[in-house]
Amino acid sequence: MALPDDDKYSFKSVKQWIKHSKDLVLEYNKIARSRASSSQEAQKASNAADHKKVYIRDLEYYLKTGDFISYFSGQDELTKVIPRCVALAYYEDGTPKRSCGVFYPDISVVWTKEMDETMFAYMRDDTNYVPKKSGTIAITDKQFNSSL
Repeated sequence: MALPDDDKYSFKSVKQWIKHSKDLVLEYNKIARSRASSSQEAQKASNAADHKKVYIRDLEYYLKTGDFISYFSGQDELTKVIPRCVALAYYEDGTPKRSCGVFYPDISVVWTKEMDETMFAYMRDDTNYVPKKSGTIAITDKQFNSSL
């Protein structure tokens, strides 16, 4: 509410996005109910209308709480939203936990996959480092191998 009207996430801008999305929902619903459209076109229009309804709900939630929970923003959802870390979590050794694609204010940058790989490369040089096992592991009393 306190943002100026020329700001991207101002009350005025978000209200315009909601109005535009509601207009699109009406158009998509007309296409979905039309006898002239094929069943495939009707299903696509119905899915698009449902998607826009979710976006409208996310925008209304933003106006109520101030938390933008959608992954995309803008009138046509063309801008990807970058999440921001507000409280760091730490490993037992004191290094911060980080996720790819999140902005961290302590380093003033978005954490990337390349940064993540260099961090784990550093950890692999450590002799005490044990990599995480991925997938399901079955523990049995017999060892199976290819020899009979």
